[in-house]
Amino acid sequence: MINPKIKICGVSDIDILKQLISFNLDYVGFIFYSKSPRFVDEAFLEKIQDIDFKDTRPVCVYVNADEDFIYKTSSFFNNPILQFHGDEDQNFCETFGLDYWKAIRIKNASDIEMISQYSSASAILLENHKDGVYGGTGESFNCLMVMTSRLAATCHTFIHPVCISSKANLKTMQAIRSPMMNGGLKRRLRPT
Repeated sequence: MINPKIKICGVSDIDILKQLISFNLDYVGFIFYSKSPRFVDEAFLEKIQDIDFKDTRPVCVYVNADEDFIYKTSSFFNNPILQFHGDEDQNFCETFGLDYWKAIRIKNASDIEMISQYSSASAILLENHKDGVYGGTGESFNCLMVMTSRLAATCHTFIHPVCISSKANLKTMQAIRSPMMNGGLKRRLRPT
């Protein structure tokens, strides 16, 4: 049985944040990418210091940000997860000594093999590739590519969860709910 975790991302309002924490969500995400309409400003960060996150873990989302910016913004949170959506390599992601999630933009099946470049990631997010756009595109990709990829078929020593970050539609939900995606893929990606 899968124990799903829930994350709401793009939070930029303190009252909404407090409400989300009261729901006992697993994660809440904050966007630190200036091109996003959900970009978190410094005034919001100042208010964060007074928030008790309880059991909800903050996730700081970045796209090709520099080290100083990441250190500065993530320091407002207790034990955040860093989520990288840009061209960051594994060494860069590890620099901060925190758990991190890496987004992989999927255009075709061979992109899935990039997962092996992030063996230290706590999780991998697979999202639709759109030229020049990072983060959620509002579009879905063919989730079945995950199941038919060479990486899934060869059972590399890939031990972290894979999350599908895709526009929800009936086809996507059916693929995610399939026995292959729910159990088979998860078992395939974990070493035996």
